Amino acid sequence: VHKNLVLKNCTAKNMRGGFELRTKTAVRLENCTAIGCERAFWVSSGVTLTGGKGDAQFGPLLFAEGDNASVELELLPGESSMNVHALAALQGSGHRITIKSSSSGERTKPLPVLVGHGTPMMGEGMAAIPEQNARNIILRNETAMPVVIGRKASGGEITTRGAVTENAGKNVTVKKLEQL
Repeated sequence: VHKNLVLKNCTAKNMRGGFELRTKTAVRLENCTAIGCERAFWVSSGVTLTGGKGDAQFGPLLFAEGDNASVELELLPGESSMNVHALAALQGSGHRITIKSSSSGERTKPLPVLVGHGTPMMGEGMAAIPEQNARNIILRNETAMPVVIGRKASGGEITTRGAVTENAGKNVTVKKLEQL
């Protein structure tokens, strides 16, 4: 078991999984970048990710599961002709997640941030993204990307610049974030 693991200033490029930190040992990532990955960041319980950057050219920027992850990511504008199903899929409880637009430009193809959804069973392009429990998640979406709140989302607060295209959750507070 690894304890006190800290990754600083690392870059994952053209990988299947950029940074997959599905552990309960409170890993820290500082200023890490994922470019051209099938999935950029996959975090779980207790992860702290600050100053992160990534694109969604070939798959999601973020999968979050477990409990109490703290995530700060910048969405890079890189795009491709690939059919990507989500910008992020968030499940679990107590996460605090911020997704910011990049100073180098904004993504133009819309990709939803899915709250109350998990990870596909067979990889990004081969299976649907299932609904999963999401409780008390705090999401700040500073991008123009849309947000979908699934039926298994409850509690929490969504502050978003992008539109909420579906809200089937229970007791989820939604606030509109004016353009920054």
